[in-house]
Amino acid sequence: MSSQENTRPTEEHLQVIPFELEIIKQDFEKRS
Repeated sequence: MSSQENTRPTEEHLQVIPFELEIIKQDFEKRS
């Protein structure tokens, strides 16, 4: 059970990373 608990947050984190990178990319383009 603890194995699944460790796997789920990792999958959610992997889905969040591209979203954050896209925001950082857009923010960088707005500043420049």
